Amino acid sequence: GYEVVTRDKNSHIQFTLNIRPGLDADGLPESFELKQNYPNPFNPSTTFRFELPIESSVRIDIYDMIGRRVTTLVDGRLQAGSHERIWDATSFSSGVYISRMVTDNGVFVKKLTLIK
Repeated sequence: GYEVVTRDKNSHIQFTLNIRPGLDADGLPESFELKQNYPNPFNPSTTFRFELPIESSVRIDIYDMIGRRVTTLVDGRLQAGSHERIWDATSFSSGVYISRMVTDNGVFVKKLTLIK
């Protein structure tokens, strides 16, 4: 299932909503997850897989090691399920990058390496 906890400005729990998928949700992911990109290290492109147990706003950005956003892979609402996006980094320098997925349920971060 999936749990949403809402807190007031003093961090006191106002309510908790537990969502248990019905039979029609068979095959949907159990939780929000940003999987490790593959291949990693990569050249010149890599695939990102991520899972959403419910419809959610999703933004996936790639940052360089000094914190500059270099590209956005996803920015919008997506249906529940497993999703995939490919990053073609042909025009980027070798190095370590950070992928950051922001959803309605939190922030997920992975490190990736581009080797040319």
